[in-house]
Amino acid sequence: MPVRTSTSRSPHPYHRKSISLSQRPENDSSTDVRSSDAVRSSDSSEDHAIEADDEKGPLLRLPAPPIRGRKGLKDGDDPSVEWTPLVSPVPTPSVEKPGFSFTSAKHSGKPEQIKGEQDEIYAKYIQRRRAEVVRRVTETVLLLAVGLLSSLDRRAGSISWVPTISPSLWKWKYELKCFFTIFCSCYLLYPVRRALRLRLAGQGLASAVRTGFHVPSRFDPGILLYPVLLPLCIAASLGHYDTMILVNIILGLASMPQEVVPMFQRGGYYIHWALSIVPVSLLIPLRRHPSILKLHASKACTNLQEMGLLFPLHQNLVKLISDLVTTSLDPSEIQLLSAGLINLLVFATTPQSQILKALLWVGGLCLFVFCEFALKAEVSLARVPAWRFARNKTSTKGVSGRINRILQALLPEPRSRFALSTSSESEDEKSPKLAPPRRSRKTRRTALREGNVDDALHKTLSADDGEVTSDTTKLTTFPALARSATFSTYGRATAMAVKWRNIASSSNPYTRLNFLHAQALKYLLAVYAYVAVAASILLPVRYFISQRALASNEPIGWAIGYFVGDIPPIRMFVIGNNLEWWIKIPVNKSQIEFGSDAGWVEFLRRHVIGSANTRLLLAAYCVSVVGMGIVAVLQLNNVVEVDTRRKVFHGVMVAMLLPTIPIDPCFFALALMIVLAVFLMLDLFRASQLPPISRPLTNFLAPYVDGRDYRGPVIVSHIFLLIGCAIPLWFSLASTERLGDGPWAGWEVASRDLSMVSGVICVGMGDAAASLFGRRYGRTKWYWGGGKSIEGSVAFTLAVMIGLMASWLWLRIGGWVEFDAREIPLAALKALAAGAGASLMESTLTAANDNVVVPIGLWLLVRGLRI
Repeated sequence: MPVRTSTSRSPHPYHRKSISLSQRPENDSSTDVRSSDAVRSSDSSEDHAIEADDEKGPLLRLPAPPIRGRKGLKDGDDPSVEWTPLVSPVPTPSVEKPGFSFTSAKHSGKPEQIKGEQDEIYAKYIQRRRAEVVRRVTETVLLLAVGLLSSLDRRAGSISWVPTISPSLWKWKYELKCFFTIFCSCYLLYPVRRALRLRLAGQGLASAVRTGFHVPSRFDPGILLYPVLLPLCIAASLGHYDTMILVNIILGLASMPQEVVPMFQRGGYYIHWALSIVPVSLLIPLRRHPSILKLHASKACTNLQEMGLLFPLHQNLVKLISDLVTTSLDPSEIQLLSAGLINLLVFATTPQSQILKALLWVGGLCLFVFCEFALKAEVSLARVPAWRFARNKTSTKGVSGRINRILQALLPEPRSRFALSTSSESEDEKSPKLAPPRRSRKTRRTALREGNVDDALHKTLSADDGEVTSDTTKLTTFPALARSATFSTYGRATAMAVKWRNIASSSNPYTRLNFLHAQALKYLLAVYAYVAVAASILLPVRYFISQRALASNEPIGWAIGYFVGDIPPIRMFVIGNNLEWWIKIPVNKSQIEFGSDAGWVEFLRRHVIGSANTRLLLAAYCVSVVGMGIVAVLQLNNVVEVDTRRKVFHGVMVAMLLPTIPIDPCFFALALMIVLAVFLMLDLFRASQLPPISRPLTNFLAPYVDGRDYRGPVIVSHIFLLIGCAIPLWFSLASTERLGDGPWAGWEVASRDLSMVSGVICVGMGDAAASLFGRRYGRTKWYWGGGKSIEGSVAFTLAVMIGLMASWLWLRIGGWVEFDAREIPLAALKALAAGAGASLMESTLTAANDNVVVPIGLWLLVRGLRI
């Protein structure tokens, strides 16, 4: 992947301005060229999963991705416009070429005039368009089927030949009817409004109707369906909080694109807001029992005023996340992330959800309030090349001289000798210097083309003729230094160079600093950021966790008792020194009441080993598995390709979580929350180029990233892998009965569910099997293309089925669920159906990352089928 020099880098390389729906750049054929390239790359790909495009280069030097029209709604008077302002890669682009309009060729009435190459291109276009229609219809029907399964009653004894709707949904049947009425009306009326607008603009009736109802070949229903329906399906499957249905109805309507809202160009924000609260404000007063809003569980959103604020909260949170991640996430992913965070804010009641709320909400707000200016300054400083800093002479006398000498001693060596010579020239430096060896211009131009500006400048000084005088500020003028890419500060500066420096100084105020002072400022800001993060964790986050999750117990002392409270020497030390007010000691193993229906694994955990000792053993096992996985990846670094090395981490997640989650689900939920918070914080530091941690992190992650990680500043692969494994566990725990007394209240569960490990099975087994098997044996592509093979999808289905059945047997062998051999055939059939549904969703999904949406889909299928 080519690297830009700093002369062509934008001050905001990852930001993308929205393109107006009614405007399109003139003579812009780059979209078609990129589309045809993407077609060739997708057709030649044999990879079943996301391909790893590049294994080289530090991520921080990569340029921003090219702009590509987002598949979805269209607008404007030009019938050839088939894009929206949302930016995303095009998984299945059309095959249109510049200078040829399929719409005009199709409706010209003279198809016999289309000869030769244009006839063949048009036939390919029609075939690909039909394939895309089949793909989109399949994706929509599959999502609706998953939503229907999630709405069925899951109570014990409710299984019958006639499926029944969940009682939690039946309570809100009027609101749901209103929701689907608004949802379908806005989407169905959009082409009518577009045709009417074109007719009023002066187009003919036939042309306006044809253009208004024309479905682009890049149309993607994912952005229109997933953010609107998926949160509602999750709320219906949980059925734990009655208000969760109503809250997600509002969030679903708030997630609709503003283009489908009537009159969105004239106060569309307020009209959209009004539509989102219509199911609540109009229908609740007509109910027989409006007091149902005063619910017993969550005690949140208990009145219309609070529910009316969900829309502005969602819209502002979407904007905040978009500014933070820029092009790293798709629009549908940002909408889903915002809806998930709002649900966490409103319905967090268990200790684990309160801890996650403290980490994401309290910790995130503290970072934005106290560290935003420091992180922005770090990014601005990192974007200034060393040669652009001021060349003023640094004094060696007085206080400033002492400061400069201290900075030279403390700060690391600059990346090139040129940076130091241009920023820290001394007045007393009068000794003559030898001229550097002469080099060719070809070497200098090669360095410029590779993006190494500092090295290019050094080679420029070494390549041209000229004698070095005793004064380094009076070198003779070198001819090549007048080039715009090599700004000259030696000798007489050209007019272009002076103008360039003035523009750079005005756009970035940090260019007025010299190199040493800029480095000192960078490290001071880094120290401030680290201190602010530590203070946020130790003060507000710690206090919130203590009050909301641990029943006013001190978190550090509680954690000590939670992990090592069963070790006899530690128990005696705490009791002997009267530290029980701080360190909470678990109940003695011999005093724990053990039910007769509990299995032998629970008996060993509670009575023989001890709960705290079991957690230590599980943590040691996980660390050993991760260590072996890292060693295996390092051994395979020069043997196999990057995608195969990435699948090693999928296997590590399976070996680490699949057999251990049923033993102590709450412990692993807590561990995954902490690891997720650490991943997010470290990637924030890396993307902000915070020294000294940013560069080592970038170099460590660079060999394992894929093409998606190059889209923006955030490396999403490892974060999405963790989220895909953790979200089904968190969702299952949200609807599970809790046990425990005192400081351990809510840290034990009454039952285990197969859906807890569905994310691990989907991501660790299904995705890895599909990728590895599809790359080796995949020959038959799906009808709609996209690089996915039927052989890989079959491998995905079988791997998920095997994983579900293995976990199904482990739950019964471990004694958590009663075993009945007669249920094995039916359970295997249901596991096969769930695996096939998840595999089909993975092969058709384009609007979001499959490591997150497909595990949620499998979780909904497992719970809906009651495996």
